Amino acid sequence: MTARVWSSRGWDARRGTTVAWLLVCLVAFEATARLLHADSIAPGASQFGRNSYIEYIAGDMPVIISAPHGGALRPVELPDRTYGTFAVDTNTETLAIAIADAMFGRFGRRPHVIICHLKRTKIDCNRDIVEGAQGNALTEQAWNEFQGFIAHAQQAVATESPAGLYLDLHGHGHALQRLELGYLLTASQLALSDSELVARGYGSRTSVRELDQRSPSSFPELLRGPTSLGGLLASRGYPSVPSPRMPDPRYDLSGNVSATSNDYFNGGYNTAVFGSRDGGTISGVQIESNYTGVRDTAASRANFAAHLAATLGEYFGAHFGFGLARESQPAKLLNISSRALVQAGDGVPIAGFIISGSTARKVLVRGIGPSLPLNGALADPTLSLD
Repeated sequence: MTARVWSSRGWDARRGTTVAWLLVCLVAFEATARLLHADSIAPGASQFGRNSYIEYIAGDMPVIISAPHGGALRPVELPDRTYGTFAVDTNTETLAIAIADAMFGRFGRRPHVIICHLKRTKIDCNRDIVEGAQGNALTEQAWNEFQGFIAHAQQAVATESPAGLYLDLHGHGHALQRLELGYLLTASQLALSDSELVARGYGSRTSVRELDQRSPSSFPELLRGPTSLGGLLASRGYPSVPSPRMPDPRYDLSGNVSATSNDYFNGGYNTAVFGSRDGGTISGVQIESNYTGVRDTAASRANFAAHLAATLGEYFGAHFGFGLARESQPAKLLNISSRALVQAGDGVPIAGFIISGSTARKVLVRGIGPSLPLNGALADPTLSLD
């Protein structure tokens, strides 16, 4: 959707401010319309933003995966960014899809997936809008679509489940071929002892704050114990930090500790915004994946995806209190109450509710009659379900 204002001599510069405001409004309206349409798509189907720069693949399980830095598109309508980081996280787009397919194969349900198909020279969807879009209206629209699709997925998860997990998927080029799991704790903070982490209250400062409160495990166990995300992945052959063998970035693949920290990414903009550090029931982890054995070939991606799916199934069971298979999801009880004048015939009150989505749902409806001590309340009301 575009808008232009012309005079008899062409573009009217005197009206540039008004037109710029109008264009921004139209861009915002278009982005909002796309997000509203995302409500109606079936799990596994894609919804695209403007020019297919941003893709949202709908899900029906309490897991959200985003891939902000794997895109390759370089449209001429978007200017190159002039500052920031420009490295591409190679094959993270296809890795996100492989993970989603593995999750579906294992659990019969799909995670929500958000992918940026633009090259990082054009946009950075893991920075704030100032650095990420650098003032261009169309780039800002793509940035808003990416962030908006994650927010939409979070709302969908929060509606269906008591809690969920957000994974921001990246790829690093560091020398040590290991997974770097970011919880918003620095390398020096991870180097603290378990007792210091607890005493200083670091559980409340991480992107898994809500999960730390929910899990029966202590915060150090959730962070780097045997059933931590890193511990479970390491047990399946994917060295990870933090984990029991590598509790902080100083440790190498052999478990030896050096005097200084090795390279480590501890989580970025998306993990801070969409994790649970500042509230909410969706906890977040940034996964910085190594290249060899994880992203380098289709076979590596498929193998890692299968192991990550198995890991998440065990991780949810250990810490969330429910599993990822549909039948393991806890029921959510809702209350619908009304006060109405009850008459006969066409005056019979009708109450209704809407079940969204395209999958079959089991619904329990219970009518308990009047619960308030009101004069004139029906003594023996009858409920019929149509």
